[in-house]
Amino acid sequence: MSDPRSDRIFKQIFHHHPSALIHLLNTFLPLQDPIETIEYLPSELQAEIDGLKMSIVDVRCRDRKGRHFIVEMQIRKTADFEQRVMLNAYRLYTRQMKPGGNIEDLYPVYALCLLDHILFDDHPNWIHHVQPMTGGSPQVAIKGVTMTFVEIRKWEKLARMSTFGIEKHEDAWMLFFTQPEKVMEVLKPEQRAELDGLIAAVNAWDLSTYTEHELLIMEHRMDRMLSHKMVVESMLDDAMKGGTEKVFNLGIEVGFGDGMDKGIKRGMAKMLLILSYLKEHPETPDIELIHRFQLTPGAIFEIRNYIA
Repeated sequence: MSDPRSDRIFKQIFHHHPSALIHLLNTFLPLQDPIETIEYLPSELQAEIDGLKMSIVDVRCRDRKGRHFIVEMQIRKTADFEQRVMLNAYRLYTRQMKPGGNIEDLYPVYALCLLDHILFDDHPNWIHHVQPMTGGSPQVAIKGVTMTFVEIRKWEKLARMSTFGIEKHEDAWMLFFTQPEKVMEVLKPEQRAELDGLIAAVNAWDLSTYTEHELLIMEHRMDRMLSHKMVVESMLDDAMKGGTEKVFNLGIEVGFGDGMDKGIKRGMAKMLLILSYLKEHPETPDIELIHRFQLTPGAIFEIRNYIA
């Protein structure tokens, strides 16, 4: 079974599903204003000094406020990991300074590091926000760069020692990274409505559990189900004029062939109903489709791909 912590699956999810990335960042970063939209940026951070190696981060983006974000999943514990994160974050921060520019115009940089190991053994917390601090008392944080370290293994240890629950978004994300197959089982309907970004990640992970051969078979099956394109399009047009109920009844009546099994007829009718509904309501969240039509996340993904 695919692991969302693996390099390939992690990048596949958060490189191609911005709603999942936005929700992840808003959940763990100490932001005064939540992120609304993001723009993906190249993950390569070229060193400015000849002879130094290029650093590659897992995901890099910025939002409409100009704030920069780095996201990394670190599986193995290395001696220089914290220094590398700090170097990358400050590299992004200082590069904003142009000749003749003002320091006040620099945008903050946030680095979110998800660790599949324990970094701070003696600290009871599993989420750590690290900023430069002034000396003396009271200490004051120096704005500009913030590094957030999330210890997944420590969360697992603490979850085993206490009554397990995922009322907090942080805990729901940790369940996704450790047991993604259980997320949809334990989330309550009211929680799902609040966790649309997490649901997007679950949908992307669900697709990653299939091999290329299995995905090809599903695509062929979908092609066979929707082979009569002209009939489908005419039913969709009727749906816009007469409502989805007409499509449902017409789908059962036509049946795409007298020799087809009744179950297949009903399945086709249901598919037409879903297609017509999505044509009228394209912005419907996946979680609503799951409950309205009793679909799996993988089925919704395939239907949306077909429409696209």
